[in-house]
Amino acid sequence: MNFCQRSVNIAKSEHGSTFTSLKPPCPARWTVRTPAIRSVLKQYESVLMALEEMASISSPETSAKANGLHGTFLKGNTVLGLLMAEDLMGDLECLNTSLQLKKQTVSGMLEAVDHVKTSMQDKRTEEHFDVLFSKATVVATKLDLQPIQMPHVRKPTKRCTGQAAAHIHPDAQSL
Repeated sequence: MNFCQRSVNIAKSEHGSTFTSLKPPCPARWTVRTPAIRSVLKQYESVLMALEEMASISSPETSAKANGLHGTFLKGNTVLGLLMAEDLMGDLECLNTSLQLKKQTVSGMLEAVDHVKTSMQDKRTEEHFDVLFSKATVVATKLDLQPIQMPHVRKPTKRCTGQAAAHIHPDAQSL
């Protein structure tokens, strides 16, 4: 039994019929990944349980992959990354759909591109990041995941910084 089928079985047993089946994204069509990301976020706890179960009872190869994925999914940084990806990919997906319409005009395409550019520029604010960070923190706390952490800080060489001290962010949210 593969990961998707195990996820469905766990979701059925725990949530009744309020779940969406997980499907792997098509590697060639990067702009249709939002539903996959959204379904993982909605069923994050079930995904964790399925990965944990697969890590304990599957073949050695599958068990190793499931164990590695389980370790990754236990990090709050993963939730934050998924929330950020969902936020941006949703806009790109709408743009892709708009550009592929049969009755789309060039001026309509340019307007759609401008709309997406504006939307993405609006998302490049501290306030928008704080909203996503807060959502990720709530999910991480609720599911008892590792808190969101700063990436490894590399000390720049003296050749690049001279006598100036390198700026180091005090916490993950201020990054």
